[in-house]
Amino acid sequence: MLSRRRLLAVLASAALFGAPAARAATTEYGVTLGKTTVRELQAKYPQARIIGENLYSAGPMLRISGRLLAPETALYSLTVISSRTGEAIAMQAVYDARAINSIHGYFEKRYTVKSIRSPFIGDTVVEYAKGTDEVELRAPEMDPRLTVTITTREFRRLMILKKSFERLPQGERQNGMI
Repeated sequence: MLSRRRLLAVLASAALFGAPAARAATTEYGVTLGKTTVRELQAKYPQARIIGENLYSAGPMLRISGRLLAPETALYSLTVISSRTGEAIAMQAVYDARAINSIHGYFEKRYTVKSIRSPFIGDTVVEYAKGTDEVELRAPEMDPRLTVTITTREFRRLMILKKSFERLPQGERQNGMI
């Protein structure tokens, strides 16, 4: 049995050396963030195709037709964004915009609503959160499609860092200031 001092030392070293925090993994569309890999999805959906490398994660992006995932819904497509190791870290679903109420109802039951921006004129944006994962429902005005983006906090951090780096003057980028 571990002594109290030894247990505290183990916990302190885990905190200091970046042990990953335990969290419940988000699963939507049959994809679990942080666990499901691109290879698993390709084996499950042979018609899915790699559409390129993600700008932020440098991992492959896989597009799956909505007819394969949920033929009875308004889902057009699902794009899974992975890390360099091939694990899913984000996904973006594209729906028919007429399904906004049912989609919002679904996510409202499963996640905590962080904010709703639904002006009389303009884009509707709803943000949800669950643990370290975030969901954004975006319905641009006059657009027949809406998107649902589900990301891990780590992927959001990569996006913010990359965008900050892109805003730096060219000279500072070349000198490695960031």
